[in-house]
Amino acid sequence: MSQGLWDEHKENKTIEDSKAKVEQAVQRYLSLSPQPPESGFDYLYETLPKELHPQRDALINKAMRMQGGKHE
Repeated sequence: MSQGLWDEHKENKTIEDSKAKVEQAVQRYLSLSPQPPESGFDYLYETLPKELHPQRDALINKAMRMQGGKHE
């Protein structure tokens, strides 16, 4: 039983609006400068647990090797 609350036009409009919002978010993301790999650690933890320091350091070292010794 239809109550007239939703119709094909509303459905199509919602889909179009959603696609546009996703595309805007994708373009914003793609316009960002690449972040160093260790930023995942830096932004996840206020204070990095001491157990994770070796992982973070290993990640930095690997990134430097992959970039020919340069680290951003």
